[in-house]
Amino acid sequence: MELYHRDRDKLSFETRIRSISVVGGKVFLTLYESWFYPEGGGQPSDRGAINGREVLSVVRKDGEVFHELAEYAGLTINMPVSCEIDRDTREDHSAQHTAQHLLSAVLSDRFGVNTLSFHLGAKHSTIDTDRLLSDEELRMAEEKANRLIMENLKVTDFMTDLGGLRDVALRKETSLKSGIRIVRIGDIDSSACGGTHVDMLGRLLILRIAKAERYKEGSRVYFYAGRRAYDYILESEEILKTLRRELMAGNDELPFRVVSLIQDKEELERKNEELSDYLAEAVADTFGEDFVVASSRFDPEVIRKTGEALVNRGKIAVLYREEDFRVYAFTGEKAHAGKLFSEAKAGYDFRGGGGRSMAQGYLKDEAELKGFISRIYEALLRLEV
Repeated sequence: MELYHRDRDKLSFETRIRSISVVGGKVFLTLYESWFYPEGGGQPSDRGAINGREVLSVVRKDGEVFHELAEYAGLTINMPVSCEIDRDTREDHSAQHTAQHLLSAVLSDRFGVNTLSFHLGAKHSTIDTDRLLSDEELRMAEEKANRLIMENLKVTDFMTDLGGLRDVALRKETSLKSGIRIVRIGDIDSSACGGTHVDMLGRLLILRIAKAERYKEGSRVYFYAGRRAYDYILESEEILKTLRRELMAGNDELPFRVVSLIQDKEELERKNEELSDYLAEAVADTFGEDFVVASSRFDPEVIRKTGEALVNRGKIAVLYREEDFRVYAFTGEKAHAGKLFSEAKAGYDFRGGGGRSMAQGYLKDEAELKGFISRIYEALLRLEV
């Protein structure tokens, strides 16, 4: 059993430095003894300090535990050192990991859903499942998990080997043959695991499923536990306060107000589309010549519609915006718009292109706009249409 498993509350210890190495510009120390948890099994490593130097990460490689430090000035091999493990990080990771075991057990027992992977991130934790979960299933799973948290079930662990597994109903098979650590939550779950955990479910305080999204054939479930869940609930309440204030509605009215706002937005977008169509047609009617080269202050969507309206009238149009040096060409079947730009851009810092009937791009320098447009106009005059 690893040292960090023997005494989960031991967060400070004295030892000596075994080795110091610099790999890829990073400093790594090994110690004669270490209670630091190294990254593994979906769980990040502990954080802390060695003789006051910040421990950035802890990794295990070839049976050796390496501690990455921010700097190591003054540290030497065999030197006695004082080590401190960050309590908040250890407790947070332990809570999220136990919450994952709990949530996976509930999903398996209630709905026959298996957990394929687990990731403990800096902000939230996720599990990936082997089938898609419904909102109702997630709601029921969250409710059941929190009832078990309120029962404050014990979380225990023990070491065994392959032979000892005959008497253990594992949640998931393990490939290990010996030195197998089993983490047990009451009588609801037994899993082979090397991570850190709380000793009582009550320490999780609450488990909150934030959201779920489709991932491959199943769901990716985002959840919080412990202090993270508390902070998530506070943040959500602040958002609700803002919405209640801005929309002048209570919690029960908010969904209806949001739906109403979405409908209003969709109606405004529909009306705006109609108006932009009308505006584009009206602008197109103002041009009588066959070749239209003109500046426009309208947004790109209105310019596009104006260009299409001019093409429908049998015209070729080049419209440009002086504020951002963008140029649009609309030729229909009378010319190749993309080639028009390609031939005109020689000597200009022009980015863009297009197909036969429409092309667009921009100049990086305002001083080039007038000359570029003049070259386009001259090319249009040479066209035989």
